[in-house]
Amino acid sequence: MAQNGKYDKIYVNKGIGNEIPGAKPNNRPDIMGVRKDGKIDQVEVPSKTDDPLKLIDRMKKNQQTMGDKAGDIRIKRIKNKGGNILSDETLTSITRSGRW
Repeated sequence: MAQNGKYDKIYVNKGIGNEIPGAKPNNRPDIMGVRKDGKIDQVEVPSKTDDPLKLIDRMKKNQQTMGDKAGDIRIKRIKNKGGNILSDETLTSITRSGRW
């Protein structure tokens, strides 16, 4: 994210209130990037015990709080041995289609 030039700011584990004053709840995506067009993208990196669908649900709720500043949401996996039950293709399909 930092190297592609699309973002003015990138936050790591910081509340959305840093960009949306008074945000309730002030959830903290793993990574939040503010694009040059003002849209806010979110990325979650699921831990071994995280449910990716719950992370998607939380990011969708964050988008509602962000209103017209809401950007894209993504799940970024780290390589591990099992633990995640959904494929990357399934997660991409869910985040793009709005199914969760």
